Amino acid sequence: MKTRWPGTSAGAHTLLCCGRAPADCLRKPAGPVLMRFIRRRREIAVRVALGANTAALLRQALIESMILSIAGGIVGLALAGIALRVGLSLLPETLPRTREIRS
Repeated sequence: MKTRWPGTSAGAHTLLCCGRAPADCLRKPAGPVLMRFIRRRREIAVRVALGANTAALLRQALIESMILSIAGGIVGLALAGIALRVGLSLLPETLPRTREIRS
């Protein structure tokens, strides 16, 4: 079997591509969270200067992130349900096993 790049195999390329997808899924949500904290850097500095507890600031940041994540998950599930119903309504009746799809 001839490979595109010398010294590598198709399995190694598949493993590399499949291993990158979960890494991208973890990396992409971290960007907006990091940007939000960079924009709030002054606010956090002022709060610390006024005597705010760093544990309380961390707790607040975690709670905000959890609320946004839960809200995003709920909206995503609702949109997925709507998309499933719309998609099922657009499928032809002659397509086998469409009735087995649960909405």
